[in-house]
Amino acid sequence: MDPPKKRKIEKSYRIFNEDWIHRYFFINSRNKAVCLLCQETVAVFTEYNLKRHHQTKHGEFAREMSQEERRKKSAEYEYVKS
Repeated sequence: MDPPKKRKIEKSYRIFNEDWIHRYFFINSRNKAVCLLCQETVAVFTEYNLKRHHQTKHGEFAREMSQEERRKKSAEYEYVKS
């Protein structure tokens, strides 16, 4: 009996998307996704992981913000964290 084949995941799905900075408040720091709000890292660059972290840990934060307000707030956090 042959061992089960391992699932191959394309690398293109694990590339950091710049839109996630404003949408989920994450940055790419040394090839790790770092939350600007709590400084936790997420293991894999997938939108699902970042979205899940943002909803479970920071669900109320920025919920009612417009897109422009989110951009300003994320830029502010990036500036402070740098």
